[in-house]
Amino acid sequence: MAFQPLLAVKRFGLGSRPGELAALRSDPRGSVIAQLGNAAASVTSDHPPSSALPGTTREAFVVARRYQIENSIAASTKLVAAELPKPTEVAIAAPTMATAGQVTKAVAQVPVATPQRPPDPANQIFQAEVEARFKRAVATSAPFVERLVWFWSNHFCVAVNKDQMIRATAGAYEREVIRPNVLGRFRDMLGGVVHSIAMQNFLDNRGSVGPNSLVGRWHKRGLNENLARELMELHTLGVEGGYSQTDVTQLARILTGWTIADMDAVDPGATVFIAEAHDPGPIEVMGKTYAEPGRGQLDQALDDLARHPSTATFIAGKLAGHFIGADAPPALVDTLAETFRRTDGHLGEVAKALVSSDHAWAPAAPRTIPPWDYAVSVGRALEIDLPIWMVNRIVDLLGQRTWEVPSPKGWADDEDWSGTAALLERLDWADDIGRRFAGQRDVSALVQSLFEDGLSRDTATAVHRAESRQQALALMLMSPEFQRR
Repeated sequence: MAFQPLLAVKRFGLGSRPGELAALRSDPRGSVIAQLGNAAASVTSDHPPSSALPGTTREAFVVARRYQIENSIAASTKLVAAELPKPTEVAIAAPTMATAGQVTKAVAQVPVATPQRPPDPANQIFQAEVEARFKRAVATSAPFVERLVWFWSNHFCVAVNKDQMIRATAGAYEREVIRPNVLGRFRDMLGGVVHSIAMQNFLDNRGSVGPNSLVGRWHKRGLNENLARELMELHTLGVEGGYSQTDVTQLARILTGWTIADMDAVDPGATVFIAEAHDPGPIEVMGKTYAEPGRGQLDQALDDLARHPSTATFIAGKLAGHFIGADAPPALVDTLAETFRRTDGHLGEVAKALVSSDHAWAPAAPRTIPPWDYAVSVGRALEIDLPIWMVNRIVDLLGQRTWEVPSPKGWADDEDWSGTAALLERLDWADDIGRRFAGQRDVSALVQSLFEDGLSRDTATAVHRAESRQQALALMLMSPEFQRR
């Protein structure tokens, strides 16, 4: 039987903090479940102040979009200036005092003004969001809830490397759409995702137009099926959920007309419905006809996708796989799916069912923690706010840049983060952490506090025999107890 307190902070949390195992030793399972009831503040607030951090997604959109427009105007002005006749060399008459036959010339060149553009605010916003996310994770008293936020953020992922608008809004998207709904109903989160600026941009629904709509006929524009496809395949039903390509196309028609108001609108950044761009008429998806025109079609379709039996099974399998692993017992998946259906997709109840199950506390194949989790666990173990450049450095080196997912599937739970090159990078980073932060720490006492009965003899011996505090700390950070869950 695995040491249950360590399992609580590793499998369901973000790594141990000094003294944490001793505090939950009497009831590790109950301590994790208790986080679900005491996490309201952690879910909705705990927002580190920053002048560079917009309060809402719409504010981030406005700041980033204004810069895009101004930059476009500046570029156009520069292009026009480049096409104007170039200043020519002007001969200055020789002074009257010049001797005969001598000609003195000077060249006067009219300078072209090239004012420096201010830095792109999307990058500044992004860095502030990453820092806020990291600080919250290091400080939180509800690490299981934070893990759930990350799970759902990855489930409904967006990629910041697609464009600067997503880069500016990804953090606010997680804070506004994912975080407040992580213990609520799946349908509420799903609706927020579909209508979000970040997802509308990421999956190109913002420009999707019904081919039979007024706009479609006038401007010869048509469907973009990206959001419809991922809604079915990745967000709700799963690839084996019983839908067809025709259903994807029909759902894409339902999604037409939904877009983001631009800067010339009354409420820039708001999700709006343009009836003239929506494909008219009844639309059939998976055997059901949605006849209500306009806005109501999408609401009804999302209701049915959220409540479809395949959605419950798909979500249950992903949750079990994320927290337990690929070998999660089918009985656990069945329990989670049944809870999802019975509670109408109440995610807090599903999370409680996960932690309450004996299957969730059984031994499972160990997995190397992802790069982001590694950085956070270091911050928690040492109780320090690492400089954000150090966090960016390790997640970049290990290939998990924040919100820069490789595809709409997000980061795979079975991703192997333990390759030789990756382990060497982790070792170098752990060595750097040791040099910077070992100080006067009693590392032997620290490692005992962090792992208690879960500490192996080999790790304890290696730390005890280290030649310096710096080396001892690096060895602790590279130990199997620290690197795996």
